[in-house]
Amino acid sequence: MAQHTGTARTIIITDDEHRAELRETVKLARRGGGRVAVFLTPSALYEDRRVGALEAAYERYVEFEQFRQELASVPSVSAFEVGPADRLQQVLAAGRQRRAAR
Repeated sequence: MAQHTGTARTIIITDDEHRAELRETVKLARRGGGRVAVFLTPSALYEDRRVGALEAAYERYVEFEQFRQELASVPSVSAFEVGPADRLQQVLAAGRQRRAAR
């Protein structure tokens, strides 16, 4: 019987809707020294596209980015954003406009 000797590598591809469950999944995947790569899609980029909604999407995107950074700060975990660049630019522009208006 062959024995597996090595570090497990886990790849997770998901959105950010169920953050508590994702944290737990990452925790379990790291057991025994496993390395984890998480590819996250920010839900905020797929929601309502109206102008007022863009500002709300910006706030949700900021929360997403904080969550992604939290995951990436865990030892042996890499967390990457996956999403449409054009929509991200729209959301970030709405955030900039909102800050400039203050």
